[in-house]
Amino acid sequence: MRSEALWLEELAAEARAHKAWLLAGWVNAAEALRSAIHAHESERGPLVEALFPAWRGASLRRHIDQALAAETELQRRLASGYVVRRLAELSTRSAVGPALEALAAAGAAWAAERDRPALAGAKANEVRDGLLAAACEASHLLERVRWLVRAALARRPELLEVVFPKRTHSAGRDTTSSGSAAPDETSEAPAPDLAEPNRRAPPRRRSAEAAGKIAPAPEESGRAPRAGATRRRSGIAHAGPAPTQGGTRRGTRHRSRPPRRS
Repeated sequence: MRSEALWLEELAAEARAHKAWLLAGWVNAAEALRSAIHAHESERGPLVEALFPAWRGASLRRHIDQALAAETELQRRLASGYVVRRLAELSTRSAVGPALEALAAAGAAWAAERDRPALAGAKANEVRDGLLAAACEASHLLERVRWLVRAALARRPELLEVVFPKRTHSAGRDTTSSGSAAPDETSEAPAPDLAEPNRRAPPRRRSAEAAGKIAPAPEESGRAPRAGATRRRSGIAHAGPAPTQGGTRRGTRHRSRPPRRS
């Protein structure tokens, strides 16, 4: 069932992972053959140079196009005359024969499913129905197993909690609901500190000055004059000179009084 369900359209990620696994299996089989030839001859023997002149296993696992080219090249080299004569030798065949068989099996499995398309139509619906039936059966079986374990541990509550631990998120929901029903007095927000009045929020003028919208006023050494005092001073400044006694102004000549008669 799983081998067929991998090729559903909704399980495309699983299909890609399966293809990558088959590719890695072929690369591992080729490296196992290379290691067997190293053990039989040497790391730079003629048979190794004939089959694996340049081998990059890590890159082949990541790039499927390079892996396909490497497989084609390896099959061509395995069919060459020199390699066929060497593999026909009894000692060479006994040393690398199992590795060759594993390489052929891995290559056949990879070639059978690397280009397999996704299921569609009636075949896909049939596989989906089979998955649903298997899921229902598995859920019933799981419930039976749970009941059997609970019945066996009915007299051992400490083991029952270990086998079936309580879910943390459900406990958190219960705590939240109980807290909303009966609020705790100690969880209230703390009262503001009234003992430090200097920590009040700054006025809007200061915040505007900090934002650069209003230029800060220059510092003054004394207290600013009141509006009434400013008007009085301006009135005194614009008024004329005060009149002198007798109704004349300063700088004018006074009339002489007549002399007394004796």
